[in-house]
Amino acid sequence: MGTILITNLAPIDTTARNMFAALFAACEEAGQACAFWSCILEPSHARYALPMHWDLGRWEELFAPEALAPYRTETPVVDAAVWLARVERLCKQSVPHGARRPLFETLYAVSRAVLDRIKPEMLLSWNTLCPHTGVLADLCRARGIPVRLLERGPLPATWYFEAGGLLGHGELTDVPLECLVADPDREALARRGREALAAFRFDTFTLYPQQHRTPLFEALAASPVHGPKIAFFPPDDTSLGFTPSDHADRRTSLPGYASSFTAATALARANADGQTLFKPHPSFRDETFPERDPSGLIVTEEDFRRCIDWADIVATTGSGLQLVALAAGKPVIAMGRDYMGGKGIVFEARQEEDIEPALAAAGREGLSPGRRERFLVLLGYLLRHVFIGTNAPGDRDPRRAMRALCERLWPGAAPNDAGQDRFAAARDGLLGDAGRKAAWLADAGRDATGAQTTTG
Repeated sequence: MGTILITNLAPIDTTARNMFAALFAACEEAGQACAFWSCILEPSHARYALPMHWDLGRWEELFAPEALAPYRTETPVVDAAVWLARVERLCKQSVPHGARRPLFETLYAVSRAVLDRIKPEMLLSWNTLCPHTGVLADLCRARGIPVRLLERGPLPATWYFEAGGLLGHGELTDVPLECLVADPDREALARRGREALAAFRFDTFTLYPQQHRTPLFEALAASPVHGPKIAFFPPDDTSLGFTPSDHADRRTSLPGYASSFTAATALARANADGQTLFKPHPSFRDETFPERDPSGLIVTEEDFRRCIDWADIVATTGSGLQLVALAAGKPVIAMGRDYMGGKGIVFEARQEEDIEPALAAAGREGLSPGRRERFLVLLGYLLRHVFIGTNAPGDRDPRRAMRALCERLWPGAAPNDAGQDRFAAARDGLLGDAGRKAAWLADAGRDATGAQTTTG
């Protein structure tokens, strides 16, 4: 009997609420206690909840000083320079950039305290490259505790967990489609993918508020363009391990460019006869970009759906919007590594010398019938074998998928309510006085995420 620690950094909608409830129930059915360390807590989470806040400056409000004290003077057993650099990139923090060492120190102390008191047998974690959860993930790995990624899938109401990670760290990155799908299964999977796209409402799909009819975009849309029109969508560079830029995590996902913006400027230079737009990720709110870069790149905040409609080609370094573009029939140039790589669906330009051939091929072929069919097969495969969701059939139901994962790790474990009681005692030790616990329980349902809705 152990404890599974589940972390979450995103708002919780109805589908996420149902999914987490299924995971909690599955953990206990499999004989494991469950702890939910989340930026969003609701009254129904009280049995499992441990509070978190997106603003690291508020973590000291949540945890008892005596619980953190033993770790304040400890030499970190994680790479402090790397994690401090990543804390410096975060948006929506109450401490200004350049003065965030105390935030890292609190982040480390809290992560150590949570690990020592909760004593998880497994960490099922949101983005393990983001400081809030990544420091704990590193500490768990150092102790040999299994870490699994828990993230939203690129289609609504889908989730997945895996032993790999995001973007280039993912288990499906660069795995050929032929290694995933046998020929006899292709037709059925393509049909499943086609059905999913038919049910997908792209006109209403969005994870962030969008700006409409911005003056710059309206002027561009009305202007003649002699070459390809390209819309570039980056993922959230600030929380995906792209910092420091010389770190292996960045090279794993973005091997040929220091950042998404440098990739976009390289593409704009190669597309000198056309027009290349760059729509910043919402988490780039503290980043500064010129509206018109010397490379020819144009920065716009226009609604991504209008950008895709306008574009002849979509480019990305790992944004989930590449799926939306493919579903809309647009060819995609992938300048980073992720699950689409190596499958003959996107045009790959991972190094600067690959850009011109990829741009020429994307302009010449578009999203050909062969590439679209491979996209549909992959989508069908993901829905059948990878994504979980409360509307998914069979073993892709989250309750069954979680039970299966627990059974693989701890075969034969029996339910035991005492484990949940031990978690409650450990939580009380982390939070300290009753007033602190009452405060966050009374505040249950708050949005402590800083509107972080996805990392893609």
